[in-house]
Amino acid sequence: MSANAVTLLVGATTALVALAGYLLTQATARRDRETHFYARALEAIKEFEEMPYRISRRASSDGATRSAVGGQLSDTYVEVEFYRAWLRIHSPLAGEAYSILLTRCHRELREHIRKAWENPVLETDSEAQLNGEFDIDNSVEWELFILAAGRELSLRAPLRRVGTRQAIRKYRTQHPDR
Repeated sequence: MSANAVTLLVGATTALVALAGYLLTQATARRDRETHFYARALEAIKEFEEMPYRISRRASSDGATRSAVGGQLSDTYVEVEFYRAWLRIHSPLAGEAYSILLTRCHRELREHIRKAWENPVLETDSEAQLNGEFDIDNSVEWELFILAAGRELSLRAPLRRVGTRQAIRKYRTQHPDR
């Protein structure tokens, strides 16, 4: 093997290693961004779930307070709907699972929010102990989204989508009323 061939082989190997390193770095950075985005989408759901508690713990029932708390409720609603849309564009399966979770939250929160607005303003610290009064049962939907998001973050995501579709179909079959 001549010196030129060795030099060319070393150069080609170096370029391939550099390219592989670059692609791996990019894939890792993308996964980190997506992980953060999925976590932020779940955080938005939790903020939405907290709204009945925030409404019940409002400082007063004057117009300014109603406006401020109503604004928070609107902002939270806009945020979860943003994540619903973004996820459906970015990953239709994760978006579908998030939509299922959000729909479940809407169904239960609607009544809790109405009830929270009807509650009188709290007078004492002990009244602030709402002890799960507005909790919702969405653990099944929560886990479905975690499953879908986790599979989308996998390097084998394209191969795992069949299983994710099956999990979503199974959920819809087992929980038609949710």
